Amino acid sequence: MIANSYPLTFFSELNVFRFVSEGPAGRVNKVVSFRDLTSDSSGEAYSLDLGDLSDNGDVDYYSVTANGDTEKILSTVGIAVRLFTDLHPHTWIYAEATSPARMRLYSMNLSRFLPMINASVELWGTIDGSKWETFQPNRRYILLACRAYHK
Repeated sequence: MIANSYPLTFFSELNVFRFVSEGPAGRVNKVVSFRDLTSDSSGEAYSLDLGDLSDNGDVDYYSVTANGDTEKILSTVGIAVRLFTDLHPHTWIYAEATSPARMRLYSMNLSRFLPMINASVELWGTIDGSKWETFQPNRRYILLACRAYHK
């Protein structure tokens, strides 16, 4: 996945990354952000958010870019995850899609590159929100979680 990705710009101690998706819909500014989910700001759990960045700075998490570059976008997100976890080792990162169809799209792409992904992160999923399992292809997850392996 990493071979074909967009250049990233980062902000806020690697909590926010920006890149530009290019394709039939034109140039679309994208943002990947990591929000601390802990009440004490301990940084043990973060939410990964991906969306389109508007000219006024608002982020649309529901838009469909339709640039035909899903694999390249997800590869870029993977690089952002790796850079973020290099700075925040042993942190859990949670990702929830805005729709079941989008989660299926993410899961299908993750499945295609699972051996490469498993070499650097623990990847988990839950189908019911309570019981977690190691990510398996062809499962209908509602939430994903990962944590990078660090030496």
